[in-house]
Amino acid sequence: MGRILFDVAAKALEFFCAPNWKGPRPRRNTLLEVTILGDQRRYRVVAGRVERWVWDRAGAENVSSSPSF
Repeated sequence: MGRILFDVAAKALEFFCAPNWKGPRPRRNTLLEVTILGDQRRYRVVAGRVERWVWDRAGAENVSSSPSF
């Protein structure tokens, strides 16, 4: 559930940070209310935590895909 939750929150941040979004940009302390399709519960996630998760995930993918000598 955690990975899916952060994937959904990351997509939301991507949308609100896109150039075509004319509203305010989320900050690191912005609280996102995320609802996963098919689930009635709402989850609260801090934008900075999602940003860090994306960064850590990208770093882990780069390490695992780099050649070992």
